[in-house]
Amino acid sequence: MMSHKNQLLCVAIFLTFFSFNSPTTYATKPAPKPNESHTLVTEFCNKRSTIEGREFCTRVLKSNPKSISAKDDASLLKISVDLAIENVLETKEYMTTLSKTIPGLKECISAYDVSIGQLRIAPQELEDDPSLASYDALMAHDELINCEKSLLTSKITDDSISSRHNIAKAYVQLCVDIAMTVG
Repeated sequence: MMSHKNQLLCVAIFLTFFSFNSPTTYATKPAPKPNESHTLVTEFCNKRSTIEGREFCTRVLKSNPKSISAKDDASLLKISVDLAIENVLETKEYMTTLSKTIPGLKECISAYDVSIGQLRIAPQELEDDPSLASYDALMAHDELINCEKSLLTSKITDDSISSRHNIAKAYVQLCVDIAMTVG
């Protein structure tokens, strides 16, 4: 029989795997018109291992008009970080509102603050040491995993929180994927 900690860890691993393999429903902004050129976005996103991953990547990056003129993966990283910060902030605000009635969210809110800070640093690191940008993106993602663990420990099972959290993780994972190609 598995201990409670091992059960929680298994659930966290399953949720993490699930959130990375089906993010198509997570991108809410419409893709631009097909006649616009997004060559770099298309090339990068087509390297994703799943159809859902490719669709999410394409939809998210094309939602920012700057992606049309992106020249390299460093440009894509800056775009993805801006989009991720926007989404993570929205999710944090949602959790902050709910924290008045669900006190267990305070740890998540703190993790989201750290994640946002790490995301803000990532593009700045590109100048000095691109590998640090990868590290910062990974740390931002790890903070969201810490939030997930906190949700499990606190037994918070609100679908609206889980859904928004998974979307935020998908955005940050996209930053990680791009950062890994840069550094």
